Amino acid sequence: MELIEELIYKETEYRLKEIGNKNYQFSEQADKGYAIKIVSVIVVCIILIILCMVVVI
Repeated sequence: MELIEELIYKETEYRLKEIGNKNYQFSEQADKGYAIKIVSVIVVCIILIILCMVVVI
C-alpha cells in the first residue's frame, strides 16, 4: 500500500505534465454574472441560518 504522500506526489506530477501540454485547455474565467449568483446563494444561506437560529422556520 502506498503512502498518501507518495500518491499526492504522483498526482501532482501527472497534473503538472498535463497542464504543460500544448493542447491543454484551461477552464474559462468566471464572469460577473457567475460571481453574482454565488454571492446570492451565500446570502440566502446566511439568511436561512439566521432564521433557523431564531426559530422562525
